[in-house]
Amino acid sequence: MEQYENLVLEYLNQGINEEQEVPVLEIDENNVGVKFHILTSKDVTLLRGVTGCGKTQVCAFLIRQLILKKPDPFFKRVNNDKPFLVYVFETEMSKYSVKKNYILNAFPDFSKDQLRDELNIADRLTVISFKKYSMEDRKTKLIEEAQKLNKLSDSHNIVILIDNIGSFCPDLNAGQSNKLVNEIFSALSEFTIFIVMHTNHKENSATKSNATGLVGSVVERLSQNIVEISQTQSGIISMKLVKSKTQDDKLSNAVNFIQSETDEKFYIDNVVAFTNSSNYVQTKFENSSRVSKSEFEETIKQHIVGKPYESQDRVIKNLKLLFPQYNVTSKSVDNKITELQRKGIFSNHGGYVFHKDEMPF
Repeated sequence: MEQYENLVLEYLNQGINEEQEVPVLEIDENNVGVKFHILTSKDVTLLRGVTGCGKTQVCAFLIRQLILKKPDPFFKRVNNDKPFLVYVFETEMSKYSVKKNYILNAFPDFSKDQLRDELNIADRLTVISFKKYSMEDRKTKLIEEAQKLNKLSDSHNIVILIDNIGSFCPDLNAGQSNKLVNEIFSALSEFTIFIVMHTNHKENSATKSNATGLVGSVVERLSQNIVEISQTQSGIISMKLVKSKTQDDKLSNAVNFIQSETDEKFYIDNVVAFTNSSNYVQTKFENSSRVSKSEFEETIKQHIVGKPYESQDRVIKNLKLLFPQYNVTSKSVDNKITELQRKGIFSNHGGYVFHKDEMPF
């Protein structure tokens, strides 16, 4: 096998494969209002954030977009007639937590029968727990799986998620970490990769937003895309673009992922533009007092009047963001809107809220 390839000859003989510059997964700018490339073909995307910020929930939601027959309306994915194969390698959670996060909460709208029969999920998604393996065995197992998948790399879109790559080495600051990361990345070079890492936990550190240790520095240097995950308030997870190979990363574009909770499932069900979040999330009142009925009505009225008929600003789950005093997963805002509907102040048409002063309603 050749140790290197002459790309000049490849270009002269075959031309450049433009497909690799097309995002594998991106935010749908027409729906959300933000241009945000998440995955690019055969590149590494790093998702970094503090412990408990929601990295796993975001990863599960992004993986969902690769498994669904058609992604949720907030996303676009590459259409090159190749089927997707997604492999998740998890190193820290129990098997129960892995299944709950990457299957149950990723597909809350599907029963087990639907996952099997409609999505054929068993043929498209593989979730493997490495928690029981030693750190050396984790690397060996990962490389073994990669070698099996290499045979399918030309006929499939293969996406691999590693959560968390820091769990492959005993010392995040050891000199051999550079070699370890390069070995893993080399083995996965034919695939599109998600890497998950914690950020520096030391509050007074100058690099507290960076991925932890020497391992984190190496991963950040080798990643073509970096996104930062943070929890801005209860039920809202922010994803900000830090580095991108295909778009202007100086704009620091970001989106908000909105979580919901039903039937013991805690999942993401909406994406809104962070750049407009000042219209949604106002500064919390210091006393955390609840909103009066008149203020509640006026806040929504000022927000929706004049907006298009099917504007996302009219959807109740987005109206919740106007009131940071309430947890977005609670029923408080829904109940208040329902009460105002009974009084004829608001009306709900096909999921979109209208004020009585708006015509023709």
